[in-house]
Amino acid sequence: MEVAYATTRAPTGVSDPLRFYGQDVGGLRQGVATVRVPHDPRNGERETGAPQQRATLVGVRSGTGAHTDEVLVFVHGFDVRFRGAARRAAQLAYDLGWEGRVAFFSWPSLGTYGGDEVRVLHAATALKDWLVELALQGTTVHVLAHSLGARAVTTALRALANEEDPPSFGHVVLVAPDIAADDFTDAIAPAIAPLVERITVYASAHERALHYDLDADSVGDTEEGVTLSEHFDTIDASAVNTSLLGHARLDDRESVVTDIAALLNGDERPWRLEQRIGQRRYWTLEAPPR
Repeated sequence: MEVAYATTRAPTGVSDPLRFYGQDVGGLRQGVATVRVPHDPRNGERETGAPQQRATLVGVRSGTGAHTDEVLVFVHGFDVRFRGAARRAAQLAYDLGWEGRVAFFSWPSLGTYGGDEVRVLHAATALKDWLVELALQGTTVHVLAHSLGARAVTTALRALANEEDPPSFGHVVLVAPDIAADDFTDAIAPAIAPLVERITVYASAHERALHYDLDADSVGDTEEGVTLSEHFDTIDASAVNTSLLGHARLDDRESVVTDIAALLNGDERPWRLEQRIGQRRYWTLEAPPR
C-alpha cells in the first residue's frame, strides 16, 4: 500500500527505507511510503503471527500522493519512529475500508516524554501548513491523532482558528488524547469546533496502564470519569483496544478502529451505547462477545 506523508524529521542520508528518516529535526518534507500489509485471514488469506509485526515499510520516495476528494491524516503519538508511523497509517488504510486516501504526519519523536512534549508542539506549525495545503486543493481533510499527537493537531487547528479566513475540515478524531481535560473543554474545543465537522474523543480507563506518562486529568483517560462538552462527542472505549494496531473489522468490535471506520463512512454503530450524565450524553463501546 502507498500512503502519502509529511514529516519534520531530517533525512539520515541512508537509502534503506527503515532508516531513511531519523530523530533529528528538519524542515517540512513530503513523500510517499510503500508498506507491505498482511492480508486479514478473515478475507480468505492465510496469516500467521501478529499483523502489526508483519506490516513492513519497503519504500520511501519524495513527492506527493494523488489528489482525492477525501483524505484522512493520521498523526502518531509518543515514542513512534517514522517506520512505525508508516505501518500504522497503512494498517488504518487497509482496515477503514473507505473511499478516501490515508496519509500521515510524522514528527521527530525522541522517545522521552519530556522531549516529545516539546517536539510535538514545535511540529504543530508545519502540520498546520500541510493541513491548509491539503484543504486548499479542494480536499475534505479528516484528522486522526493518537495520544501525544493530539497536541500537535489541536495546536495547529487553534492557530488556524485565529486567522482571518481559515479553511474548514471534516472529522477530527482524537484517540486517548494526552491533553488536560479542563484546557481542552474550556479553551481548545470551543476554538476549533467552528472549523470542523465534528470532534470525537475516544477515551479509556486503561490508557495510563499502556502509556504511563498520560496525566490522570487527561481528556483521554476515564479512570476518574468521562469529560463531556457540547463541543465534542465523548466515547468511552475502555472495553476495546485503543492502540490502533492490528486488523479490525466491523463484525468483531475488538478495536476502536471499527467504530472510527463506521464514523467516517457514516454507517450505523449498533455497538455504541448511549449514556447520560444530567443533560449531557456520551457513549460506551460494547465489547465483542467471547
